[in-house]
Amino acid sequence: MTRLRPDPAITVGLLAAVSLASYVVRSNVSVAGKLMMADLRLDAVQMGQVFAAFMVGYALLQVPAGWAGDRFGPRAVLAAAAAGWAVLTVLTALLPARGPFPAHAVLLATRFLLGLAAPVVSALMIRQGWRAALCWTAVLPLGLAFAWWRHAPAVPPPAARARGGRSIRPTRSLALLCASYLLESYVQYIFLFWFYLYLVDERGFSLARSGWLTALPYVAATIAMPLAGRASDRATRARGPRAGRAGLALATLAAASALMALGTWLSDPALAVTAIAASIALVLATEGLFWASVADLARESAGAAGGVMNTAENLGGIASTTLVPLVAARAGWSVVFHSAAVLALVSGLVWTVVHFPEARDQEVAG
Repeated sequence: MTRLRPDPAITVGLLAAVSLASYVVRSNVSVAGKLMMADLRLDAVQMGQVFAAFMVGYALLQVPAGWAGDRFGPRAVLAAAAAGWAVLTVLTALLPARGPFPAHAVLLATRFLLGLAAPVVSALMIRQGWRAALCWTAVLPLGLAFAWWRHAPAVPPPAARARGGRSIRPTRSLALLCASYLLESYVQYIFLFWFYLYLVDERGFSLARSGWLTALPYVAATIAMPLAGRASDRATRARGPRAGRAGLALATLAAASALMALGTWLSDPALAVTAIAASIALVLATEGLFWASVADLARESAGAAGGVMNTAENLGGIASTTLVPLVAARAGWSVVFHSAAVLALVSGLVWTVVHFPEARDQEVAG
C-alpha cells in the first residue's frame, strides 16, 4: 500500500535525483553535439535550432504542467514526465543519418517533444558513439520514474486540491521576477548548450577533458546551491525577504557577472575556464532563491505561477540557443561572454525593485 506521507528524506532525495536527471537529458545532446553534427551533417546554426526546439516545447508546457501539478499532485505528473524523457532520449539516439525525412527536421521534432552528468555522456560518446551515450542517459530518468511512482504520495492532500482550483494573481513583482529569471536563464543556457563546444573549438581542449571541465560548474553548484538556500532562509527569518531573497540574489549575480568578464579577459585557458565555471556555479546557486521567491509571492498558486516563471526561463533559453551561435560566428566568443556578464548583472539589479509581502500579509492571505 502506498503511503500518503512518505519519509521526507526519501522524497527530497528523489526530487534531487529527478532534477539531476532533467539536467542530464537536456544537456546530453550538447555534449554529444560535436559528433552528431558530423554524423548527421548539421552546421552550428542548425544545431542551435535543435537546441531552441527543445526550449520551445519546454516553454509551451510550463503553465499546463504547473496547473497539472496543482490539480493532480506531483506523483503522476513527475512520473509521466520522467518516463517521457527516457523514451524521447532513446528515439533521438535511434535517428538515422539517412532516411525518408531530413535528420535536421526529425531532430527538431524529437527535441521539441523532449520539452515534455556531462563527463559521463562525454566518456560514453568517445567509447561507444553518441547514440549509445544518449541511450545510457535514458536509463536514469526511467528508473527514477518508477522510484518516484512507488514512493511519492498516491494523491495530493485536500489542501493541495483546493489550491489547484485557484488562478494566478498577476503582480508587478511576479512580472519582475520572471524578467530577472529570463535574463539569468539566457546566461545559464549558454553554459548548458554551448560551453562544451566552446571548450573544444575555442579553447582547444580534448573531447574527454572538455567533458570533465563541463562538469566543474555542476560540482561547484552542488556546494553553492544548498549554502545559498540556507543563507537565504536564515537572512529571511532575521531580516525579511528583501535581504534574504533579493539582497543575496543581487550579490550572487553581481559576483557571477564579474567572474564571467574575468574569464573572458584571461588568456590562460585553465584560468579562464575556472573563472567561467565559478561564474556559472554562482548563477545556478540563485535557482533556489527564484523558486522560494515565487512561492512567497504566489502563495496558493505557486505551481501555476512557477510555470509562468519557468516559461520566462525558457524564453531566455530560446534566445540563448538561437543567438549564441550567430554572435559567436560573427563577433567571437568574447562578445558572447561579455554580453552574458552584462545580462547577469542586470538580472541581479531587477531584484532591487521586487516587492515582497509582509509576513502578516501572508498570514492573512493564508
